[in-house]
Amino acid sequence: MKLRTLALISIAACAAGANAQNIAYNNFGPGDSYDQSDYHPVGSQFNYSWAMEFTSATSGELASMAFAMDEFGAYNIALCDDTGGNGPGTQLQTWVSSGNNNGLTYVYGNGSTSLTAGQNYWVTVEPFTGDEFPAGEWFYSNNTYDPVDYSYTYLPPLSWTPRPGARSSAYRVETVPEPVPLATYALLAGALLLRTCRRA
Repeated sequence: MKLRTLALISIAACAAGANAQNIAYNNFGPGDSYDQSDYHPVGSQFNYSWAMEFTSATSGELASMAFAMDEFGAYNIALCDDTGGNGPGTQLQTWVSSGNNNGLTYVYGNGSTSLTAGQNYWVTVEPFTGDEFPAGEWFYSNNTYDPVDYSYTYLPPLSWTPRPGARSSAYRVETVPEPVPLATYALLAGALLLRTCRRA
């Protein structure tokens, strides 16, 4: 009876795990906390866009990204590949942000973008090309500093400029977990069935 119960619990746990998201990168504090006292400005009179690099901890289809932002309009957000030391590369997926909820802005994968564990990627937040407005604030992580982040202004030349030692803005990247192999379920079910037959 104990083995059967354990098998049932294991099957349920596998099914539940298949629905959870994997954290590819996260520099929020506990409870999605972040430093609300300071930020990287985006757009407006500052004319700034910002790019943050991360190394993916998981492989899988992109599920969502969350940003600690106070925004006063819509922004272009992009997930980009890495150029090997020169800032963001090709845009893998883009979004227009649609406001925030309790200081967090969310965007979601479209099913066509995947991340690979150990590879570097970039996220960018910028106002619409050539437009200084709207103004926004991408709040800092509580305690994360990246060796080199990048920003650019809309004054010529329109290129990314390294900002060594800049504080990292707060964001999280999640991937869809790899499916649990059917063989796992079959093995657990088989163990349960075998145990039941032996006791019969």
